Amino acid sequence: MADFTKKFRASSAGPPPSDPPKEGSLMFKYEKLLSQWPKVLALHRMVMNGSRWCFSDVKSYFSVKSDLYKGIRKIDQLTVPELEVQVQMMTEGPKMAVVCILLPLPLTVYIIGAAIIFFPRLVLTRHFWSDEQRFEYFHREVYDSQFRTLPGLITLYKKPQDVPQKFEDLDINVQFSLLRLHGIYPIPFFGMKRLLKRMEFLKELDKQIRPKINSLTERQLIFNLYIRRLDFSLLTADQMRETLRKWVEFSSNLSNVQYLLAPVHFKQPAFGDKMM
Repeated sequence: MADFTKKFRASSAGPPPSDPPKEGSLMFKYEKLLSQWPKVLALHRMVMNGSRWCFSDVKSYFSVKSDLYKGIRKIDQLTVPELEVQVQMMTEGPKMAVVCILLPLPLTVYIIGAAIIFFPRLVLTRHFWSDEQRFEYFHREVYDSQFRTLPGLITLYKKPQDVPQKFEDLDINVQFSLLRLHGIYPIPFFGMKRLLKRMEFLKELDKQIRPKINSLTERQLIFNLYIRRLDFSLLTADQMRETLRKWVEFSSNLSNVQYLLAPVHFKQPAFGDKMM
């Protein structure tokens, strides 16, 4: 039987490390030329690092998808890094597909460089953002999704026990609200299918990440709260860690439909001045 215990780098940890260009190589000479303009060199490296990171996630996604389709593995046999990618591909997939198609084409690096400067959130994915941009854009997306959907959903379902047991029993407007809440494009049928698949991967990620919470970096904590649609903007790293821990406890006994509505009912811990 194949060994799937190999340790992969978590996508939430940031771009995979890379070796510097070999001295004398074309890339070495190109970067030496760009070093005359430090900002241009920094932009070039951001594009290259983002491209490697994006390709790495796409490769992981299709490898896992193939294993699941062929029955080689089940979801509970996936690693945390693999689950992270599967969760995010449900929302970032369309943009990542476009990037991966364009990258091999001539001059695409410069197009992506321009997008990083002028339209980073609109055109690109988190792979091409700085840590500061990821924090800002993740927070904005969580806030926007909550602002648009939570008031109406809370009115309908004041507690998890009020939620129907079957997804099909949800009103069509509620289904579309859930798509917006979880960042899924509202495409008929395909949107719902991606939403349910995302939930399946995220529930398994909850189980597997529980013993690893203490070892997560701040970058990983932000990512993990973001994909669960939990606000992190005013929290310290310790508070984010505690919030994630409480979420895992809260969500562990929810049904599938209740889990989709979990961001509606989850009460984030109230932190006093001691932790600020």
